[in-house]
Amino acid sequence: MSIWSELFSFEPPSDDTPELPPTAPEGFVRVYFFSGVFATEEELVAYCFGDDDDAESPTPLTRALPGAYIDTSYLVAGYQDQVGDVLSDFFSPEQVDALQSHMGTDNSVVIMSEYAFGGFPFSLGDTENLRFHGAFLIKAPEPL
Repeated sequence: MSIWSELFSFEPPSDDTPELPPTAPEGFVRVYFFSGVFATEEELVAYCFGDDDDAESPTPLTRALPGAYIDTSYLVAGYQDQVGDVLSDFFSPEQVDALQSHMGTDNSVVIMSEYAFGGFPFSLGDTENLRFHGAFLIKAPEPL
């Protein structure tokens, strides 16, 4: 194929660029739910929030999700006994039961709100350490 035919092709270029999700309805916020297995709580925290000594570098979670830069101030993680409490902060008891059933033997959860992406387009999926379970609309918390 010549350079001219590539330049003047009528086929649209492929677009693998992440997109913004639809705007959440008034009074709701979208959260993204992941679960996984970590050997220790410290390992989970280091994966999600990074190393205090290297605050300028992206966290391992951000590096594992190349389609998203994550502001960790909008991220919550729970390990073993904390899993139920973290889920209960966002979901109804029925949803917590269903999500825990779907998690199987995973011992950790990570939940991030749509605000973690700073209004920029993003894409999410499984990482080596976490399974992505999807997006959920929840009632927005009342302002303090």
